Amino acid sequence: MSGKTLPVTGGCLCGAVRYECDDSPDRAFCCHCSTCQKHASGPMMELFFVPADKFRIVSGKVKTYESSETGRRNFCPTCGTPIAFHRSTRPEVVSVMGGSLDNPSLFRPLHHLWTESDQAWFHEEGIPSHEKHFPEYALRDLLTFED
Repeated sequence: MSGKTLPVTGGCLCGAVRYECDDSPDRAFCCHCSTCQKHASGPMMELFFVPADKFRIVSGKVKTYESSETGRRNFCPTCGTPIAFHRSTRPEVVSVMGGSLDNPSLFRPLHHLWTESDQAWFHEEGIPSHEKHFPEYALRDLLTFED
């Protein structure tokens, strides 16, 4: 245990689903598989393993999608935020989505998995980075449509 205050809390974007976890998000990883990319609608999914008996939904109800023969994904039925992943072959473990943490800075990945499915642009150098919103020049570049 890393000394983080327990329980660790999190939930969905709209606030309808809330959870608590009596374990620290120390066993964390980023999955780059194509299924997680689709589920995250991004280049990877951040997850951390916790014992199933230490994770609980404290408000709201999740919807479940069977994404594979052995995998079930929980998400908020209102806003669609991914919450957790359950594998029938490992019922004692829940994979919780790192981005759903109230304090996402607690998430520190130890591994990157399925990098063979990685999107090459994710690691490209020279792509401008901005601390906050788009600067005016970037908006002009991105919003100029020509036939």
